[in-house]
Amino acid sequence: MESIGIENLRSLSRTNFIELKPITLLLGQNSSGKSTFLRTLPLFRQSVESRTTGPILWYGQYVDFGSFQESIYRNAKNKEISFLFRFGVPRAEKRIRLSRWHFTGILEDMEIELKLTIAADTKQELNYTKECRLSFAKHNIEISFDSTGRVIRFLVNSRDLTEVGSKFSKIQRLGLIP
Repeated sequence: MESIGIENLRSLSRTNFIELKPITLLLGQNSSGKSTFLRTLPLFRQSVESRTTGPILWYGQYVDFGSFQESIYRNAKNKEISFLFRFGVPRAEKRIRLSRWHFTGILEDMEIELKLTIAADTKQELNYTKECRLSFAKHNIEISFDSTGRVIRFLVNSRDLTEVGSKFSKIQRLGLIP
């Protein structure tokens, strides 16, 4: 992971991508979000390591953000929290097998961006992954889910494939990425 961005978490309305380097300095006034930003890394860890009914375990072994409702930015227009990740895939030779065909080629350096948007279903008192957006090599994939995990929108490069995506009766709701 090269960088991370956050939207609507505690005092962070929206950060730009913040590069993660061997030494990363966070500077700012008190209550500007430095600790919130740093605490997201153990938040992800506890969310991945523990069984939970939603994508994020807001309180656990490593950090305690309270609940989704307590964690959302107080002036957020939409009641959603988003996490953005940027990954770099270095240039490499890859062999690809498609059915009977074999291809060998060079994959150029590629940048991958992933945006996960978390929302809450207040009636069921749970949070869920509302949207997953993946961008790489001039391709964009957007998948939207309802609170039960059903695919309600599936776009690939702006082409609507929702009918194909809806054939997945329900996506497993456990875990950070459905």
